[in-house]
Amino acid sequence: MEIVPMDLRDVIKQCEHELKPLMDEKKHTFTVQIPDHPLQINGDFARLNQVISNILTNSQKFTPDGGKVEVTVSEKPESVSISVKDNGIGIRKEDIAKVFDLFSDIKKPGNIKGTGLGLNVAKGIIEAHGGKIEAFSESEGKGAIFTTTLPKIK
Repeated sequence: MEIVPMDLRDVIKQCEHELKPLMDEKKHTFTVQIPDHPLQINGDFARLNQVISNILTNSQKFTPDGGKVEVTVSEKPESVSISVKDNGIGIRKEDIAKVFDLFSDIKKPGNIKGTGLGLNVAKGIIEAHGGKIEAFSESEGKGAIFTTTLPKIK
């Protein structure tokens, strides 16, 4: 990885631009709320783009046509958080702890394919940046929220 000082907003805007056509294809309401001021972190643009794109692609895949995918970026004095929330199929309570496992065996509809690698790789990239990634879901049918937190430059 090539970790350099950067404005995290640039990664988020790039992902928004790249994923909007996929969201439009399924008629999703796709919103991105991001602060107007720079969000300075030390990061690898390409790897962070990979993580956010993976999470957004998953939300798009697991949310039925006409659903909602919302990106909200917030900050604390020491960190920046990116939350991706959808109103898709959700994650069963017994599967939530396994979503970041390599080749996780999580129940999903038969028409949705995946390798079981994406979120495991995303977790490794975020942890290599000194951050954390978490998944939340009330239950099946209740959507999911993936939150990535990265340290700000001090």
